[in-house]
Amino acid sequence: MKDAQTYLNNEQTQSRGAVLITGASSGIGRECAIALDQLGFTVFAGVRKIEHGHSLMQQASKRINPILLDIADDEQISSAVTTMTKQLPEAGFVGIINNAGIALTGPLECVTRSAFQRQLEINVVSQVALIQAFLPLLRRYRGRIVNISSTSGKIAGAFIGPYCASKFAFEAVTTTLARELRSSGITVSIVEPGVVATPFWEKIIADEDELVRHMSPEAHQLYGESLFQRRRKLVQLIGTGMSPEKVSQVVTHALVSKRPKARYVVGFKAKVKMMIARFLPECLWCRR
Repeated sequence: MKDAQTYLNNEQTQSRGAVLITGASSGIGRECAIALDQLGFTVFAGVRKIEHGHSLMQQASKRINPILLDIADDEQISSAVTTMTKQLPEAGFVGIINNAGIALTGPLECVTRSAFQRQLEINVVSQVALIQAFLPLLRRYRGRIVNISSTSGKIAGAFIGPYCASKFAFEAVTTTLARELRSSGITVSIVEPGVVATPFWEKIIADEDELVRHMSPEAHQLYGESLFQRRRKLVQLIGTGMSPEKVSQVVTHALVSKRPKARYVVGFKAKVKMMIARFLPECLWCRR
């Protein structure tokens, strides 16, 4: 009986290697953390609040290691590198899933300089800083980088300009990294989901509502009705969004497949949208 229990304990603690996930508090990041834990990986789950880490641990095994990681904080990035270097399992470092990010929406005319800068800082500059910090470790273990983008990284739309700008830039960063790191044995993939049913959208709507409340009367006259109609359609769209589990399955493929793809478009609607944008004249599909 003792030997059997020892075997079970070993099975629960053995690891297929370590993975770092940013933005693991909810949505896609959380689903990826749970899925990879179930597959036997040691998961370092980056969260911004310790209570989010405790909540995650309740749903997973002892292989889940929540760490405080605000990707805009250089000290927390450095601390994460130190922590992971000390606690890596024998199987080493499998890779990074860059999922953290924010979405600033609203008419570009109404977006402040500081808000736009923050959008780019979080979704682009901080992502690069994190990757730079972990590259020595990735290079040592020939790990992988999986960047979570969006169809908004290929198709821009009205009232989501700041977010689209950040995702377009993230696409360029990913392509550049893939070419530069190939000689180091590091593969880089980008995942482009369509609409995913996560709490991420609730915050987007709340933030946009706040922006609308502070718009000038002139801006209300120009954009108010369009924003109202957009909000209504957005709520309907979120209700039909795919589950984050579908995205986590694709992320897992990018992380463990012998031949990971450079690009993954996730969801039937997203694939149709990409095809339309690719093959039809812009004047036919580019609408508010």
